[in-house]
Amino acid sequence: MQKVDLRRHQRILLPPGHLMRVHSNGADGRFEGLVTVIGLGGMFIRTSKAQPAGTVLKLVLEDPAATFESECTVRSVAENGVGVEITAITSENERRLRALLLRLKA
Repeated sequence: MQKVDLRRHQRILLPPGHLMRVHSNGADGRFEGLVTVIGLGGMFIRTSKAQPAGTVLKLVLEDPAATFESECTVRSVAENGVGVEITAITSENERRLRALLLRLKA
């Protein structure tokens, strides 16, 4: 039986060599990692500092083409990182994210 993908947004796998860093800008600034998959709904972050599912993180994403902030909630935890859902983002930061995704798709 084939697994059904219930995601609402397309995901983009970052090309090899494209470094997109993310770190916490909240009171607990110890979370950091590299984004490997991103979409309007969330991202997968490779990190050795995994957080438990349900943890809310205030993140800053830094890419050579754009920087934006969002609130994310950890939805899945893997050996090599965490999958997070973007749960709050300002309209300006969403505009930056959309522009970044368009550049990555090109």
